[in-house]
Amino acid sequence: LIKIAQELRTYGRMQLRINHEATGNWFSFTKRATYQQIADFYIRFHNIIKKEAPNVSTILCIGGVEHPENGGEIEMEKEFADAVRATDIWSVDKYMSLHWGWPYDVAEPGGTSHSRSAVKDVYRDTKFSYERFKHINGGVEKPMVMSEFNADGDVTGVYEQAEMVKLFCDFIKGDNAEWFSGFTFYQFRDRGRLGLEIEDPNNR
Repeated sequence: LIKIAQELRTYGRMQLRINHEATGNWFSFTKRATYQQIADFYIRFHNIIKKEAPNVSTILCIGGVEHPENGGEIEMEKEFADAVRATDIWSVDKYMSLHWGWPYDVAEPGGTSHSRSAVKDVYRDTKFSYERFKHINGGVEKPMVMSEFNADGDVTGVYEQAEMVKLFCDFIKGDNAEWFSGFTFYQFRDRGRLGLEIEDPNNR
């Protein structure tokens, strides 16, 4: 870890998302370690980064507030509270629609491999997540981002995908959301319609 941090030093300013989506269960690291071990690892690597590559900012990407009606805690708050306090940047990955079964099946009505949420609910939960992160951090603010964000055109079609993204941006503008620092589209271009630009499968 020290060697990795030292090699990152030469890049200057950089944002590093360590073990992203760390409260999920779909990556190999969550199958090899407990969530508490993953949270402790995050803090350990963050501290190494601060010492060896101080121009690198760390991003903690975990599940935020998923069910505000149930008390408003973030996912696995007990395990990740110290990591929330340690990190430089807070992040959640939220898709307003997502087809996680791609490319193995089709997102058809009634299917179980895709989902769609109301745009206002995604914005609300993101804002609740920021407020909870800030609460855990003793009321002190940090930058809040969505490291992966989009509406999946494989679920909605391309025109409604664009409408949903625009509506989310309208919520940011209308709310004068200075607490929100930015979002990142999953990819610039990809065949699964999660990117900013659609790839023509007949003309890569």
